[in-house]
Amino acid sequence: LGCPPRRTFFRITLPLALPGIAAGAVLAFARALGEFGATVVLAGNVEGSTRTIALAVYTLLESPAGN
Repeated sequence: LGCPPRRTFFRITLPLALPGIAAGAVLAFARALGEFGATVVLAGNVEGSTRTIALAVYTLLESPAGN
């Protein structure tokens, strides 16, 4: 009712879509974590070449003080 499109998007559309977006992000992350074993065994952990999200998280957690 006279509301600008940008405001409509942020006030109505985005809040309604957030549960689906969050679920998709969780499923994508879980899928990436599932590739951990195969990637480590077959390709290794080469930054910029064969590093997946799971390997990046593993490397971060295994480094001293998480740096």
